[in-house]
Amino acid sequence: MGAADRRCPSETVSAIARWRHVGGGVDVNGNPVVKPYDLYVAELVDALCQRYGALPSQVLAEDVEMLRMLAMISEGGTNGE
Repeated sequence: MGAADRRCPSETVSAIARWRHVGGGVDVNGNPVVKPYDLYVAELVDALCQRYGALPSQVLAEDVEMLRMLAMISEGGTNGE
């Protein structure tokens, strides 16, 4: 994920705060409040670091297909068995 893919830090902080307060709800315009993508990625990287005892830089250096597979396992609620 390159720097061009990232939103303004203040927008990200605002989106995370909104998710923390009303995640799963709707905003004043009736739009669903969903988990920000940046937060999803950060949680995934953190979980992989903790699980495999790796630094974020090591996790992010891995092939994207491996990261997609691990994300699917995480979303599926399985432990890889």
